[in-house]
Amino acid sequence: MARRASSPASAPAPVRLRRPAALGLALALLLPLAGCLGGGIGGVGAADEAEAIARVNAFRAENGLPPVRRSPALSRAAADHSRRMAAAGTVSHMLGGPLTARIRAAGVTHWWGAAENLAMGQPTYGAAVTSWMRSPGHRRNLLDPVVTEAGMAASPAPGGGGRPYWTMILAAPR
Repeated sequence: MARRASSPASAPAPVRLRRPAALGLALALLLPLAGCLGGGIGGVGAADEAEAIARVNAFRAENGLPPVRRSPALSRAAADHSRRMAAAGTVSHMLGGPLTARIRAAGVTHWWGAAENLAMGQPTYGAAVTSWMRSPGHRRNLLDPVVTEAGMAASPAPGGGGRPYWTMILAAPR
């Protein structure tokens, strides 16, 4: 809530912004709410996935590794798997078959290596990535020097308001 000064003499002079500056300010104030208008878990979408992959790439760079790039096919496979886990109410690497079969079904038919990180309950993409960075097995997947592509997705638990189920798939297609 705005606080008003007790006398007009102590009130600050109004600030007039030029239209571009006002538009920039409005965008800066509204941008954090933009996810509420999109699709996906709690309104997050491709921008959140891109931010999560950028975070993974920063982590890889800190550890002397090259970046991974977003793969639409791996993102689809991750989304399908997150939906399966949410529908089943469990975190499992085997729902829908083994990882290799699931990424093949998504269109990645030839690869050198693949890994999958799963989580449940983290409120944001960033929180899911942070939890994986802190877990030895998940960290190993994020820092796998062989992988070159990644896809990530989330799905809410059925009934709304549920805890999201997260999937990140990393692979090295040939």
